[in-house]
Amino acid sequence: ADIDKATLDFNGDTYSLKTALLEKTVDDQQQNLISLKSDIADFNLNGKYRITELPAQIIKALSYYYHFADVKPEEDYVSGEYANLNLEIKKTNLIEEQFLPGIEMSTPFLVEGSFSNDENQVRLSTNLEKAIFQGVELRQNSVMLDAQRGILNFSYYIEDIIVKDSTEDDKSVLGLEDFKFDFSSANDSLNYAVTWK
Repeated sequence: ADIDKATLDFNGDTYSLKTALLEKTVDDQQQNLISLKSDIADFNLNGKYRITELPAQIIKALSYYYHFADVKPEEDYVSGEYANLNLEIKKTNLIEEQFLPGIEMSTPFLVEGSFSNDENQVRLSTNLEKAIFQGVELRQNSVMLDAQRGILNFSYYIEDIIVKDSTEDDKSVLGLEDFKFDFSSANDSLNYAVTWK
């Protein structure tokens, strides 16, 4: 489907979409590809999956590491399903205003992910050059979620947190370097650590 000059509406807030190209294909090996190219974001999801079941499959895989949601019995899931995600965010105003109010983000930034039902494996990663939250600047952000081999790991690293930057009149800087939040879960236990310089 080729879309020209569409408008997205979120509770009365409108966002213009100049162009969008949506494609869905299935090859001879039953590999699915959903692709969306637009001036806001480019999105690719490929693999062997049923789109209607994918959210439940991912929740089931994450619940293997830490029970936070009821899931269907194992026999209700189809084995051999997996998916790979690539998402490039080109414009962030929709995300900033509708999902993360108060945060400004640099563009473009990439989100990559993968999922395997048989291995209970979920991976998601992104790198964001800069984010600003209520005047605090977060430089070189890196987020990683990695659930595999019986352990769920989450890591958020920020190279520099600048609370107050230098000016011509005041050369002092207030902030933190190498801030890292690590979280892991296995066998219904949780571990976390927060470090910085």
